[in-house]
Amino acid sequence: RRAVVEAWARASGVGAPWDVLAASATVQGLLQEAVDAVNVTLSRPDRVQGVIVVPDEFTTDNGLLTPTLKVRRQVVEDRYAALIEARYTAMAAAAGRA
Repeated sequence: RRAVVEAWARASGVGAPWDVLAASATVQGLLQEAVDAVNVTLSRPDRVQGVIVVPDEFTTDNGLLTPTLKVRRQVVEDRYAALIEARYTAMAAAAGRA
C-alpha cells in the first residue's frame, strides 16, 4: 500500500515524491521480500510470480477501475505495457531464459 511505503520513506529520511518511490529499486526490493515471505506459505500455482509498482492509484476517475471497483484489465495492460514487458523480460533473464 502506498501509505506503508510513504511511512517507511519518511522514517528512513527519504523525502521523495510517490512517483520516485514507486520506481525505486529499494522499494521494489522491499516489496519482493514481502512477496517472497508469503510465497513460501503457498502452493506453487498460487504463488505471486512478479510485482510491478505503478505511480498511479487505481480509481474510477483515471479509468483503471469500473464504477463497481473492478480492475479494467485491458486499460491497465495498455497503460503499463512497457512496465509489464520489462518485468517479464527481467523474470525470464533471472530464470536463465533470456
